[in-house]
This record gives sequence, structure tokens and C-alpha cells, in this order.
Amino acid sequence: MNYLENQESLVELELEKEHQPFDEFIDTLKAKMKLVFHNRADIDNLSLKRGLPPFALREIMSVNPLSTGIPKKYGGRGGLMHENIGLLAAASYESLALSLTFGINSALFFATRW
Repeated sequence: MNYLENQESLVELELEKEHQPFDEFIDTLKAKMKLVFHNRADIDNLSLKRGLPPFALREIMSVNPLSTGIPKKYGGRGGLMHENIGLLAAASYESLALSLTFGINSALFFATRW
């Protein structure tokens, strides 16, 4: 097996890996947002400035929330609309800036599919 074939088989194995159920995924995301917005930082102070600080975005993105808009063949959760709406609902409960970020990126993912 040459290097290229080996890399292709590794990519196929990665794509076959199952994602956690959506309920667990969204609960993990909610817990991470609560940690960031209520424990690590004061949500009132975060709301005074435009955008989100890098540490907050890095922590939240570690859950890979944008995978809801990516098709399974590219390593995402499948691009299911109900999962995307659930993601936006959970994010908007904690942060309008975060919800807008997710919504715009998700719209771009869905727009490129059609």
C-alpha cells in the first residue's frame, strides 16, 4: 500500500466514525456555553463588546458545532435542518452574537449544497 492509498483509507475510516446522538451533542454544547458564559467570564461584560473573545470562541468551537451543516461524506453530522435549528436555538439562548455566527455559517453551508 503506497502513501496515497494509506491516506485515503485513513480518510474513509474517519468519515465512517459515528457521531454522538444529537441530544448528547446539544447537551455537550450547552454545557460548554454555560461554562464559557457563566463560569469563565461574565456574560454581562461579554455583551458590552462586539463579537466574542478568542478564548470563548475556541472553547465553544471545540465541540464542533458547525458540523451540523456539513454533509456526512465530508465528516459532518449530515446537514439535517432540524439539527441546525436546534443548534441555533441553543446558541441564541446564551448569546446573540454566537447565534448569528452559527446562523450565517450554516446558511453558507446550506447555500453551497444547492
